[in-house]
Amino acid sequence: MSNVINFLKDFQVKIVTVSGAPGVGKSALIAGSCQYLAARDVFKEGIIFVRLGHHAVTQSRFLELIEDALVKQSKAVQSRLEKDRGGGGYARSPESSLNSPGISSGGLGSGNIKLPPSPLPPLPHPRVPRASDVSGPQKRQEALASQAATDADREAWIIEALKDCNGLLVVDHADALLLDNNTSGDEEEGRELWGFLERLFDGAPNTKLLSAISAIRSASSSTSGSSKSVLSTGRMVSLEPLSLRDAAHLFCRRSPQLCTNKERYHCLEFLAPPHQAQAREAALLAALGDGFLGRIVQFALKAEASLNELVSIANAYPLHAPPMPLAPCA
Repeated sequence: MSNVINFLKDFQVKIVTVSGAPGVGKSALIAGSCQYLAARDVFKEGIIFVRLGHHAVTQSRFLELIEDALVKQSKAVQSRLEKDRGGGGYARSPESSLNSPGISSGGLGSGNIKLPPSPLPPLPHPRVPRASDVSGPQKRQEALASQAATDADREAWIIEALKDCNGLLVVDHADALLLDNNTSGDEEEGRELWGFLERLFDGAPNTKLLSAISAIRSASSSTSGSSKSVLSTGRMVSLEPLSLRDAAHLFCRRSPQLCTNKERYHCLEFLAPPHQAQAREAALLAALGDGFLGRIVQFALKAEASLNELVSIANAYPLHAPPMPLAPCA
């Protein structure tokens, strides 16, 4: 997490990408980094968090999610300010109210940004049907033209809203956007993304991007021409599965069967001593989800069943220490 935070604090870095296999802990890492940054008010105008989910998301939908998050949070901020002014007693200033730390997250796209006192620019466009939602070639062409115009207006609105903001845009599961059309060999969508980011950073120079992605090769293959200048300002943080020692430490912290620090320490030293046979280490690591953070937590929450399984595997490879006894919590 320290690498992510240090990169984001570097004024020369515009993009920080966390890469790794699914389940390795990318979402947890960026969420923890955002909480740390928000609590210390590193980004004065706040953080907007967009979670794309695991399904393909078009460039149009991505812009729509950012717009919705900005509008939703702007309304929430204005409502809170009105409540502060009308509630009697001490009324917080707009600056103090807007700069209070906070991040929200949710399903397919949500966000929270601490907006400046000035209101958002008016929305310049109506909502239009997506091309995928209409039938007939002529209607589809008309919908595509309308969608392109709407996307251009929406992009200009987002850049205008963020132009004076020292903010952070966070995109979780960015694969859903980068891989939308690449599965069929069409890289136009990827080029549109990097083109949008280049225009965003030109128009809103104090805005940064933090993203989590698995298919990093698709991100790089979707770039061309001037868009490479955007990537040159980026940094990559690669996540690898945990070692047995770290995986066992996480399991001991999360297991409800281990009630005290002494029990957790005893379990950790039993599962991952400084020296043990490679076969024992490999068997225990496989049981602990091969070191993948999400699998370890899910396994730990099985409580007694998971602990018994680990003890059985460990006892199948004897060490000099006696087998670990199972003592139920008092």
